[in-house]
Amino acid sequence: MKNKPNLWTIKNFILCGIPGIAYDFIAYQGSITDFDKNLLYYGQSVTVVLQVSKRFVKKGHELYFDNYFNSYNLLQILKSKSINAAGTVRINRFSKLPLSSDKEFGTKGRDFSQEISSLDGDVPLSKWLDNKSVVLASNFLGINKEYEDQLWSK
Repeated sequence: MKNKPNLWTIKNFILCGIPGIAYDFIAYQGSITDFDKNLLYYGQSVTVVLQVSKRFVKKGHELYFDNYFNSYNLLQILKSKSINAAGTVRINRFSKLPLSSDKEFGTKGRDFSQEISSLDGDVPLSKWLDNKSVVLASNFLGINKEYEDQLWSK
């Protein structure tokens, strides 16, 4: 808020289930937040996901998150813990991706897509163009055959 006298922030990171029920949360307050010290090596966004995923004791859970949290290292760590994960990606968190640029995608037209996989085959990435491009990464969804889909627009 403009001209707010006390500038401080609390970010809430919440682990929710399919029906929207909150199972765990972290009230992030900067350096005073109580994270597991072994997890801080990976950076804040990865640490948040790993901290709330400690709640999973059975194998086979699925986590979905946005591009703020997703990275190649996180997907590899979660796969080693038998936790399936997927989400949108910031391209700069993956090194030298052989994906076409957004400008090249724009010339191909809407509904154009491109898929690649990491060298070990564990992390496939898909880039898809609708109004603008979106990149998705996962550690359990593989590269599939392309199919025709109808776009509903004016």
